[in-house]
Amino acid sequence: MEQQCTTKTILILLFCFFFQRGFSQVEFFSGSLKEALDKAAGENKFLLLQIEATDCEQCNDVANKGFENKELAAKLETSFVCLKIDGSHPSRRQIFQTYHLQPQTFGTLFLDNNGTLLHSFLKTTTFSKELMSQIDIAFSKAGEVLQISRLENEYKNGNRGYGFIEMLLEKRSALRLSTDSLLEQYIEVLPSDSLKSIRTLVFIAQMAPMLSSKADRALRGDRNLFNQAWYSMNLAKRVQINNVIIYKGME
Repeated sequence: MEQQCTTKTILILLFCFFFQRGFSQVEFFSGSLKEALDKAAGENKFLLLQIEATDCEQCNDVANKGFENKELAAKLETSFVCLKIDGSHPSRRQIFQTYHLQPQTFGTLFLDNNGTLLHSFLKTTTFSKELMSQIDIAFSKAGEVLQISRLENEYKNGNRGYGFIEMLLEKRSALRLSTDSLLEQYIEVLPSDSLKSIRTLVFIAQMAPMLSSKADRALRGDRNLFNQAWYSMNLAKRVQINNVIIYKGME
């Protein structure tokens, strides 16, 4: 009788194990951001960062539900190292500063194995198909990173046209890559009368120049023109720019 009960218990446990495996919950790597990037580089994969909310447990539950999908798990296992960033993760502050995230941010970041941000999905969903479509967007953005690499090689080979540098700045900014040193070079090669153009001042402002930098001084050189350029942008954009500048000052 005892043997029958033991056998039955084992069968139940095995059933529960394989039943749970059927949901194929995504497996998250345990370690720091650097360790995850090293692992991704070693396996020639991308990196997925799942940023958990610190004040919305329901949001985290929604995210966990979205990752319970066999097809999604297989896709991520093939191409990504996945790292979950909860409120106490040791790399959380570094990640938020590096990618200029707001304190309340949660959702998914897709990086290449150099740490370059390819795409961000700053919300959670129970729909696994939506997550898979976000992965496809990240893959397409990886091609843009390669394009930036080619442009930067052209820059290193001597292309210092301000139109070319402006294009490179736009592409780096779109992927949240550092623009500060390149922006300084842009200011140096700009024709002097360009700083009287509202369009040019708006562009410089959108790069969120560091306070007291050459670009910041050029932006604010004429107070009236600066105000015209600054208030031509909507409030949400101005707040975003200010937040990025604040984060840069904290680094």
